[in-house]
Amino acid sequence: MGDHGGLGIAQMLCENSTLLSAELGNMDLGHRTLTMLGEALKRNSTLEVLSIDRPLLFSAQEEAIEHVAMGLRENTGLRALSIKHAGIRERGCYFLCDNLALNHTLNTLDLSSNKLPEDAGPSLAKLLNLSQGLSTLLVSNNQLGDRGCTALADALARNQGITDLDVAYNDIGQEGLIQLAAAIQEQASLVKLCVWGNDLQAESTSQLAFACQQCRNLKECDMLVQIVDDTPNAVLKITPETHSYQTGKV
Repeated sequence: MGDHGGLGIAQMLCENSTLLSAELGNMDLGHRTLTMLGEALKRNSTLEVLSIDRPLLFSAQEEAIEHVAMGLRENTGLRALSIKHAGIRERGCYFLCDNLALNHTLNTLDLSSNKLPEDAGPSLAKLLNLSQGLSTLLVSNNQLGDRGCTALADALARNQGITDLDVAYNDIGQEGLIQLAAAIQEQASLVKLCVWGNDLQAESTSQLAFACQQCRNLKECDMLVQIVDDTPNAVLKITPETHSYQTGKV
């Protein structure tokens, strides 16, 4: 579709008052369309679900993401937003989280399969600290690492609204995973946790397993524990969702 068709859809969303969901992923939307979508988000209060996965963005400055973020700041209707495979880095994550912290309606944010580095952790942490409605945060297949996970864990320990957290495949080592385990023990709202694809060695596996037992509302985790020669070993819990990770269909 590209910008030619995308601009028409964005313009329609500026005026539409009935559409509830817009799946615009994999349509080669460019900078101009995302800029217009930012304006549409300011004006449209009925759209509840928006997916703009795999846009064609070439600027490392992430100006298009900034426009979307500013639209989210004023939006009063969106409940779920997906921006996967968009090449979002620290700057884009900062703009999104900074503006979403002032958004009172969004409950699901999916930033999976981007390029979020360790320095994006504080922005995600700020969002968890300040957001009044966010319940699902999906950031799998990024590069948050230990520092990013530690920042996120610090906010998670104080957040009592998050129910679904996915940090799978984020290059998180022992330090970050142990901090995450400590945060989970303080959690009262978490229902689903995904951590597979990180450096799950014996110590972090043991502490995560114990934390999951202590988290009273946790119902689902993608990690199982097997004891081999008195050593805890992490094992992937196979589900249709985890199968999609392994086959790259994220």
